[in-house]
Amino acid sequence: MLITLPYGTNRPARVFPIVTYTLLALNLLIYLATSQGGDLEEIIVACGFTPAHLNTFSWFTYMFLHGSLLHVLGNMLYLWLFGCALECAMGWWLYLATYLLSGCFAMMLHFLIVASLDPASAEIPLVGASGAIAGLLGLFILRFYQTKIKVGYTFLFIKWGTFEVPSMWFIGFWILRQLWGALHSTFMVPAADNGVAYWTHIGGVGLGMLYGLLVNLQGEGKTEYLVGDAQSAFDSGSYAKSIELTGKVLKTDPHNQQARLMNARSLARFGLVDKAMAGYHQVLGEHLRRNEREQVVALYSEMSAVQPEVTLEARTQLAVASWLTQSQKVQEAVTAYETLIRKFPQSPEAETALLRCAQLYLEHYNRPHQAIATLETFIRKYPTSAWRGFAQESLNTARRKAAASG
Repeated sequence: MLITLPYGTNRPARVFPIVTYTLLALNLLIYLATSQGGDLEEIIVACGFTPAHLNTFSWFTYMFLHGSLLHVLGNMLYLWLFGCALECAMGWWLYLATYLLSGCFAMMLHFLIVASLDPASAEIPLVGASGAIAGLLGLFILRFYQTKIKVGYTFLFIKWGTFEVPSMWFIGFWILRQLWGALHSTFMVPAADNGVAYWTHIGGVGLGMLYGLLVNLQGEGKTEYLVGDAQSAFDSGSYAKSIELTGKVLKTDPHNQQARLMNARSLARFGLVDKAMAGYHQVLGEHLRRNEREQVVALYSEMSAVQPEVTLEARTQLAVASWLTQSQKVQEAVTAYETLIRKFPQSPEAETALLRCAQLYLEHYNRPHQAIATLETFIRKYPTSAWRGFAQESLNTARRKAAASG
């Protein structure tokens, strides 16, 4: 006998999936609490979804009840396996809403099938999170269709090992099994004797796939895989291929900053510096709009390596130069200030840039002669500046340092 069990994916969670772990904890704690004292059957009858006895809350409570330890552990394995990556991709609130709605839709389909085709099962309570989790599988097969599922196996407990299979095939086979089980249990074997609510699984996965198609999750997945392929091409030195792949992404999603940055890097390596800088400027502008200082500093440094003089709007150039100084990237800060002074000599920002540039010459580089020249320019150019007194004091300090150094 061959036994298989999925145990992981090659898609780790990128942030902590708090909703998934909260759902895991809730389901496990509720099972532990309800399974004590021999009251589990009574609780299932009271809080499970029984088609013959509808109530106002069982549509929700049935998702958090389980009939056995294996039942809850099996469901929680699949919740952990497919939920973590989905929560990171969708955001916690949309992920949670889809989870709960899938559970509700799964229950509704179960009710309709039982009422129309198998009324004898109407007295059997429905419990378990599998309908809601099936919705996650429907989302996963669209969003992460290339992700590999890691599966362990054993044959007669003599031979064992592991293998990987694309999620598209793993979940696709799972869906076929549910369809076969639903048809078999409904038309060949009474569902009351089967113990598995296959129609619930079909309802959940169906809603998940429908929602995924409506919000174009498959498009998001395709974009991510194209960017990943572009990164692999870039790492292997195939810059033309990387440009081609990121170009496909930008054609359908021009605001994709990850693709834009990879495209700019590839263009730079390919020797198309002007086109590369245009892309860099777009990405930098987005980081500036979000006030993401660390990203701005890192990207500006990268741009400076491609083209030594990076020119921004005067106010932005001054801000970036200041952030570079705070990040101890002094040489790049000096270059940014010098570029501002040269490109925008009449701007108000040039006044500040002159003074700060002189300070860096004096304090960080111990270049008093450069500091003297810069401060003299400042005093001559801005005789009525509010900073004139500070500039004169700094000039005297620079002259003393110059005299001391001979």
